Amino acid sequence: MKSIQPTFTIGDLSKRTGVPVKTIRFYSDQGILPPAEVTDAGYRRYATPDIVRLETVRTLRAAGFDIATIRNVLNRDLEPQEAYRLQIEAISMQERTLRRQRSVLERMLVQDEASGHTDRSRALALLTSAERSAFLRNQFDAGMQDIQVDETWWSGFLAAAIEGIPDDLDDEQLAAWVELVEMTSEPSFSEAINRTAQPFWNELMQGSAMDLADWQQHQRAMVDQAREAVRADIPPDSPAARKIIDSWTQDLAQVIEPQHIRRLLTHMVETHDPRLAYYWKLIATIKCMPWDQELQQASDWMLAAIASFQAEGRANT
Repeated sequence: MKSIQPTFTIGDLSKRTGVPVKTIRFYSDQGILPPAEVTDAGYRRYATPDIVRLETVRTLRAAGFDIATIRNVLNRDLEPQEAYRLQIEAISMQERTLRRQRSVLERMLVQDEASGHTDRSRALALLTSAERSAFLRNQFDAGMQDIQVDETWWSGFLAAAIEGIPDDLDDEQLAAWVELVEMTSEPSFSEAINRTAQPFWNELMQGSAMDLADWQQHQRAMVDQAREAVRADIPPDSPAARKIIDSWTQDLAQVIEPQHIRRLLTHMVETHDPRLAYYWKLIATIKCMPWDQELQQASDWMLAAIASFQAEGRANT
């Protein structure tokens, strides 16, 4: 059916609006600017209302809307207010991405890292929260291969270790994330996890009658005593520290055979890797959680005291 209102060619529409003919033709093909009529020869003709529609399309495109969204707005399948809200969210996401890119590049500029490593760290820094958690999960899964770990404990561990990472990171959080990526990406990190977990779960937990809940209770008591030792400034190689070690072994003897106690203490010292403790400091920064520095000091004191105790025992044999 032919239009009863005056119409003009696509070239005239282009002159009136300043929009190139090629762009108008594309909008028409996409169904967001249908011609008022098409002549028998196949030429498109437009009417005055199409000028307003084209201006609307151009405005929405300038605001970043895609063709499908524009079509929904013009067809009233999507209310303009809802379309604006969606676009604001999209722009906010772009802004967050740009902030991440800038922070990563600034950090790489300071470190003067190699191009390939920069590209990898930059890409990983732009992951979403779920993707970041999945990346970290892969690193831990690699380290826990063939480990007979308690599933309830493992679920709780992962909740603390990899979940709850926000999508939007400030400069400090982003720097911590990139450092975490660099550290956990090293194959030796997964190897350190396996070296720590394998003797405990596959040997100590499977080879003794020790109950996990009992061990956790005694471990908390040991940490509390180590905290007190740190506060009291007790040297880890002192007679006072030796008494604390003796009290630990006596308490553990209630739930573990003596040979397993020695194996457990040796395991704590021999498999210690500072990166595993540093991981929690970085995670605390990323999640905006308080970092328990005293806990780290207590852990270091425990290891030093046990090592001193073992060295003394070897010297006396």
